[in-house]
Amino acid sequence: MSTIEALATDAKICRAVVHCLKMCGRFSEDLRPSVRQLANQWMQSGEPHLKGCAKDVLFELDAVTG
Repeated sequence: MSTIEALATDAKICRAVVHCLKMCGRFSEDLRPSVRQLANQWMQSGEPHLKGCAKDVLFELDAVTG
């Protein structure tokens, strides 16, 4: 997860990171809590692109978990 988090700081590849996190959250129950925690951290950050990423990830997680 730390590598994914580091990659997300680059706004150019943030969309790829979002896709990766969405798939982790969708298909791995073990990773889902870590993915949600990271997305919640991003929501609190001052970086607009990270907030946008977090919204996408959380939307996916909410759709999966109902």
